[in-house]
Amino acid sequence: MAWTTPSTWTTGSVLTASDLNAQLRDNMVDVGQPGCVFAIMGSSLSFGSSASETYPTSSRFTFSSLPLAKNVTVSGSKLTVSVAGIWEWSAGIMWPATSSASASSVRAIKLYVNDAASAGRDMRLNVQNVDTICGFGGYQVSMAANNWVDLRGWQNHGSSLSVQTDCWLCGKLIYRT
Repeated sequence: MAWTTPSTWTTGSVLTASDLNAQLRDNMVDVGQPGCVFAIMGSSLSFGSSASETYPTSSRFTFSSLPLAKNVTVSGSKLTVSVAGIWEWSAGIMWPATSSASASSVRAIKLYVNDAASAGRDMRLNVQNVDTICGFGGYQVSMAANNWVDLRGWQNHGSSLSVQTDCWLCGKLIYRT
């Protein structure tokens, strides 16, 4: 059920079952079912490397939505919200081990909102022959309806790197505006 803006009642207004159902019952159901999505990476993704910290659009992770999605649509790399409010995002990825890591090797993920970099990110040293795990939780951002987020990755060392389907991005609506 969609949110219905409640009426401003005045003295002498006649309440009908239809009004109460739409403005109270249905809105209570809607509020009790906040936006939520848990998306997982749908297929492997190959990354190149860059000497500077850049997260090009070619490094976007692509996702498949699980049945949990509400008030969010998942299309490729973009998770689009249909309800305005404060959304909380969390993400995690396991970069596979590589033998080409050096003492200065770094891998990272960053959350983008409408193609703008956010403060939601994690950067980790890449230890040779060991999986590298990046993740962040509880990053809150104000989003308007039809805004979207995507998750991008970056590495500064080695040849191309294929990331398997161990990546996830989770969002939940914590305050409706």
